[in-house]
Amino acid sequence: MRLQDALRVDEGRYWSYLCTEPACCPAEGLPVNTGGHPAAAALAETGLSAAASRDALAATIAPVQGTEADAMREATARAEDAFRQLAGTNPAALVTTGLAAVQDAITTYRAGRPLAGPDEYARLAFALTSLRIRDDAWARMDPVHHLAHTRLWTDVTRHAQPGYIAAPASLLAFTAWQAGHGALANLAVDRALHDDPAYSMAHLLRDALAEGLPPTLARLPMTPEEVAASYDSRQGRA
Repeated sequence: MRLQDALRVDEGRYWSYLCTEPACCPAEGLPVNTGGHPAAAALAETGLSAAASRDALAATIAPVQGTEADAMREATARAEDAFRQLAGTNPAALVTTGLAAVQDAITTYRAGRPLAGPDEYARLAFALTSLRIRDDAWARMDPVHHLAHTRLWTDVTRHAQPGYIAAPASLLAFTAWQAGHGALANLAVDRALHDDPAYSMAHLLRDALAEGLPPTLARLPMTPEEVAASYDSRQGRA
């Protein structure tokens, strides 16, 4: 590989370490034109945009604050009570209800609509603590719909309360990787592992991203039908 140039970038300007010609590389440096760069146009074509900084990008998946956070804490408590009661009366319905919630959310976002409010976010975040339900969601992450899926898991990650963040944040990391948005994928993995340092899906994605694996390898692990058959067979052996 032939080195073409080496640049220093600082506070919106850049300098070449190799060029000493003032006509093209003045001593005061040149402004970084992120908006007019071909890479910005390529991002725009895929529905992505360049963030001003890593902190600015991290802010897009940061937890909700203020009254939104208060509403989510209350909604999470209601979801915990509802699922606890369901577990006591009809344990099998826990999975059925959770699967329906996830599948409805995916359909809703693909149609361009958000979830209705805190209670729906809380029910979804709680449902995803089941690996059976998380894996079903993972198997439905068709890359054709990566923009809708990224919006969905961004919203759930931002609204989920501590203890419920790892699953939606990992799903966000996967869909961001599918879209070629490695920076967002890494930040989502950070959020997942901060919530649960042992979360295996997040570690799997962290390894893939660290290896620089291309988005073409962000393949679906199984079909939803294969996920269902896998878990059914485990129950049959239990």
